[in-house]
Amino acid sequence: MLSLTQNLRKTELLLPQRSFSFNTDRKQNGDPIGPLAEGNSIIYIIYPQGVKKLLEFMNKNYRNPIIYITENGITEPKDNKLGLDAALKDPHRIENNLRHLYWINRAMKNGVNLKEYFHWALFDDYEWGDGCTLRFELNYIDYKNNLTRIPKESAKWLPKFLKG
Repeated sequence: MLSLTQNLRKTELLLPQRSFSFNTDRKQNGDPIGPLAEGNSIIYIIYPQGVKKLLEFMNKNYRNPIIYITENGITEPKDNKLGLDAALKDPHRIENNLRHLYWINRAMKNGVNLKEYFHWALFDDYEWGDGCTLRFELNYIDYKNNLTRIPKESAKWLPKFLKG
């Protein structure tokens, strides 16, 4: 399961070439269900309770499958003017992770069979639609200094949180 947005897609195998797509990241009036992530990327909407809804939907409609969350995180724009000290401070990422993990925990208490959770991402990556203009990572990558990786506050927070 990829949890970066709230889009669902269903393909009916019994009907050739017929599919249904549901845009669930907008309200009926067209407004986003939550705030856009920094950088105003239109596909990254912050809606932590959506992960619980999606997990419980899958649990109910697919007979309690084993679920692996392979991506869950938040973006921010790559700001080359930002100093290193400021770049390592990411309280918004800690808050986002905390809120998502809270709702994931609630879903598990309601019987969702979640076996693995992988945070997105440890490092930056290349996004097909955005190139290298967004930062996703728990570790800061210094593009000007041999791609040196430096743990952000969120990288130090997450293992402590998971240990309890």
